[in-house]
Amino acid sequence: MMKIAMIGASGFIGTRILELLCKESAKYDCKNIDLAPSLSFNNITTIGDVRNQHQMDSELHGFDLVVLLAAQHRDDVTPTQLYYDTNIGGMEVTLNAMEKNGIKRIIFFSSVAIYGLNKD
Repeated sequence: MMKIAMIGASGFIGTRILELLCKESAKYDCKNIDLAPSLSFNNITTIGDVRNQHQMDSELHGFDLVVLLAAQHRDDVTPTQLYYDTNIGGMEVTLNAMEKNGIKRIIFFSSVAIYGLNKD
């Protein structure tokens, strides 16, 4: 059984991936680590922060694959440093935690709002 750690999978894309993986529960053991609770998969979700090295080191222990979806993706993120700390720093934290835990495989998703900023 492959153990998959999803980071930031409480949103639209992550929820859809978890739906598919959980249907194959004999093949995959999944965990979601996210700042926000998951509406559909709260039973496998741990509240966590991709920017926290100590936490990611611990949470990724024993996994075979990481799927990284965590990001600040709105056009109006404030403070703007949060965008860089999460999107760049979070990747660095994840890669460091993977190296510490001997995880060799990652799937990285990146998306942005395609409809533009809606201030209303």
